[in-house]
Amino acid sequence: MEPKESKDKELEKKEEKLEIFIGGGIELISEEEAEKTKKFINPNATALRNLDADLFGKFKPKYYGFIQQCQLCAFGPCDLSRNRKGACGMRLNLQMSREALIISISGASSYLARASELYKYAVKKYTYFEILNLKKEETAIINLLCGYDPIMVGDLKKALRYGNEQIVHLISSTHMGQEASDFDYNSKALHAGMVSLLALEIYENLRKFLYEKEKKIYAKNEIKGNIVVIGEFVKTFSLLNLPVNIIRLGSDDVNYINSIVNYSYEILKYADVIVIGEGNVKCDIIEMAKNVGIPVFATSSRNLAGLADISNLSVDEIFNKIKNKEICGGFINNEEKLAKIILTLVEKNPKEAKNPEAAEASGVKNELIKEINISEKLEKSPIILLFGDANFSDLNKNDLNEILNNFLSKNFFVFTAGDIGFSVELKHENLINLGSKSAGVHLIENLIIKASERIGEIPVGNFDKIAEYIRNKFNIVGIFLGSTTQEDFSISNGVMRLGIPVIFGSQGIKFRREFRGDIIVDYSKDDYNGNYNEIFKTHPQKNFSFPHLCISAKTKDEIITLIPKMVIRS
Repeated sequence: MEPKESKDKELEKKEEKLEIFIGGGIELISEEEAEKTKKFINPNATALRNLDADLFGKFKPKYYGFIQQCQLCAFGPCDLSRNRKGACGMRLNLQMSREALIISISGASSYLARASELYKYAVKKYTYFEILNLKKEETAIINLLCGYDPIMVGDLKKALRYGNEQIVHLISSTHMGQEASDFDYNSKALHAGMVSLLALEIYENLRKFLYEKEKKIYAKNEIKGNIVVIGEFVKTFSLLNLPVNIIRLGSDDVNYINSIVNYSYEILKYADVIVIGEGNVKCDIIEMAKNVGIPVFATSSRNLAGLADISNLSVDEIFNKIKNKEICGGFINNEEKLAKIILTLVEKNPKEAKNPEAAEASGVKNELIKEINISEKLEKSPIILLFGDANFSDLNKNDLNEILNNFLSKNFFVFTAGDIGFSVELKHENLINLGSKSAGVHLIENLIIKASERIGEIPVGNFDKIAEYIRNKFNIVGIFLGSTTQEDFSISNGVMRLGIPVIFGSQGIKFRREFRGDIIVDYSKDDYNGNYNEIFKTHPQKNFSFPHLCISAKTKDEIITLIPKMVIRS
């Protein structure tokens, strides 16, 4: 009989060969060549620091210290107001930039976690070796940062590993005594934003792959119930194979053909079952569901909502416990089991008939944008990329439509991505709804490809050159208008590093800082420390005649004034 030790060694060798085979797709540049040519492959937090220094040399931070103290360690809380130092020597500008980094990391890790979870699902169901069939522009950010083309599902592992490594490194720098410069915290926040763009691309490619594999459309007469799905990320691919209406409350991260998007929690009256994911889920959803007697199932370990893990129970056991009101739902980490229990509930526990047509009428059908072609006309025209949430504060959707109509009439192109697209009530040939927030990455991918063509080099390792071209040649501005999330803030940092300026709504100052063109702070020194006192001087009213890298606007008129200044390159 063969010894156990030799069998283990043989298994290790097989696993090693498998890892090599699936480990990287088509490598577009060797490590040796990248080192010789000084290209940035898998750039760490210091690799693009000079690029950030150039940006912050032109656009200086204006901090907003709503809470002027630090409570992050047991030496505190430390009062940092009036330029005081904390126990560790930290001043308020450093604390504000550290908090901005933490927010940016939170947003980047959100999409990175979703991409990682979706990757595991795809590998488990379709193996490492299933072909992705991706177009050139669909891997632009992986090319740019990681230097390879993913061919199979397993090839995405290397890019995910890189992203996760960067997040761990960045979060460690927020520990007490780890960083002593607001410049470097701001640089790291842009680095986290860059990682979020990579995560968006991986996530988009995986959900497109899985959607094409698992979609199934049911005729209206086969529909047996209505499922309300809440949250930005729900692995509900198995629900595609159920004869149910999927009513999405909020933006649609997976573009189902039989999906309806709605914004009002009144839509719960149509629900037979509620499925929750993560992000944009109200904390009182369980309470609301109990009030109307609707079972709730959590699908993400990042939002368990206090529900018991019932993944190991059989479908019949779960059904009986819900029927007998022993439980109001639970956490299920098995998508196929979730689909089975939902089908059992709508078939065995029929409620008063609801009207799917009424549900559809109160929502919006989502469509998948197949591709974006950055033509010569689009390349030369000004572009507005409208991102994120629609939770307006000082502005409303009428203001938004007036702003967009103003610029559409001047031959601007407007791309929308995320919830805010549903607040746009205009029709124009230059108005393009990309769909979910993550789909906004497709415009960025195409800008990268076009920039690489113009500089005469492939994207691989040329982040600095491509960012410089976009900053100086493309007439584009990103707008995050609602009361935005950490994800939006992280994405904004990513597009800023690519040279795309950003306008926030009035709530944007809650992210701790702006980068403005009308502030003088000396970042020309080798240590990048600048002048602490200047940063917190009372500045005059914002000068909207200056270009800015990132600024918040309170009114419709301020936004209309800012867009031309920030979108037109000299």
